[in-house]
Amino acid sequence: LVEWPVTVTCSFDETLLDLPPRLLVESMRVHQRVFPLWRSEDQLDHHFLAVTNNPFATDAETARIIAAGNAKVIGARFHDARFFYADDRRKTLEEHGAALASMRWIRGGGTMADKQRRVADLAASLAPRFGADPDLAGRAGALCKADLATQMVGEFPELQGHVGRLLAELGGEPGDVPLAIEEHYLPRFSGDALPTTATGRVVAIADRLDTLAGCFACGIRVKGSNDPLALRRAAIGLLQLLLMGGERIDLGELLAEALTRAPHPEGSDLDAVARDLEAFVMARFTAWLKERHDTEVVEAVLAGSGDRDPVALRARVEALSALAATPAFGPIKATFKRALGLVKDHPDPTCDVAAFSADAERALHRALLDLGPRAEAAEAALDYPAALALLSELKAPVDRLFDEVMVMAEDPAVRANRLGLLRSVCEAFRRVADLSVMSAE
Repeated sequence: LVEWPVTVTCSFDETLLDLPPRLLVESMRVHQRVFPLWRSEDQLDHHFLAVTNNPFATDAETARIIAAGNAKVIGARFHDARFFYADDRRKTLEEHGAALASMRWIRGGGTMADKQRRVADLAASLAPRFGADPDLAGRAGALCKADLATQMVGEFPELQGHVGRLLAELGGEPGDVPLAIEEHYLPRFSGDALPTTATGRVVAIADRLDTLAGCFACGIRVKGSNDPLALRRAAIGLLQLLLMGGERIDLGELLAEALTRAPHPEGSDLDAVARDLEAFVMARFTAWLKERHDTEVVEAVLAGSGDRDPVALRARVEALSALAATPAFGPIKATFKRALGLVKDHPDPTCDVAAFSADAERALHRALLDLGPRAEAAEAALDYPAALALLSELKAPVDRLFDEVMVMAEDPAVRANRLGLLRSVCEAFRRVADLSVMSAE
């Protein structure tokens, strides 16, 4: 912002340090664009650094005038904050929340009070799935937006959540409810910190689910670059929150549960809304995966079993990416692409073991009986590297089958039996990824 930066040391009234440190820091950093100074890791100082565009600020008198001007502006803002904070503390956080009934959330979506109630109900319902206490999650959800009605947040919007935490602590809210109120806004952007408490995490999940479900149910969609309610960010934040804990969960079921509580016009087709919402979130997840992994690997995994478990999908992508980086992957891919090509019009994976006429058929069937269940157990434990290693061992017996028998035999019964055997092998691999969508190179 400056062509000739000169740093000037300034200060404000030391008694103002009794205000919450984050309030002081955010005001200096965001509103005045000055640098706060610290006495120690957790103790703010009443001095700060201002950067001026005045090349003569190296002169002591000029620097003194500039410092006095900055101190006057900062001091006035901090004294206003002290008044607002003192006035806000006259009410409990719950009393502040009563004013949310007069704040509209979105057109057709009710008030902020309605949204807060839905978040509380959803958070309490989801709490057991994410290792949180339902009572604490419900209480944190019931207060999570209350500080929006305070003067402090009205003057310093970037402190939403933090003011709620401070007032909740003053009000003696139990357990990690105060911290959860602040943490439910996390992550605010890509790369931001994530909640440190189970309560904060489940309220954050509930809040994003309600935002996405409510907006889609009311007909609000993202169009090109137009995303005024930051639905893309809400979707990415939801995915980050789901991935951080490693719990297995069906994304479709989670979104459907939020939609049952969402406001919607009479006669809405909620099943269609659910499909659109799931497609939107999965599109964000696909883009997120492709930023980190090869596009073909991601598409192969997503074309596989068709589940919508973000944790399992990420684990499968990571495992296939690691395998794809090895020299062994080319031959493995070639073998299974050939098998998938043969069975593309034969969906039935059943075969009659007694009808096998060649040792190669019997050897492949034995290998599948041995390796298949072990691979499924590894998949259930999210150990996809082990699952892929086991499934890759089927390459040798599949190659032997191709070498020793004619899969597309003239006898329809023999051909169908061999295709059924190959289909069962391909289905075992497709639980992890569908290699047919990958290029032959």
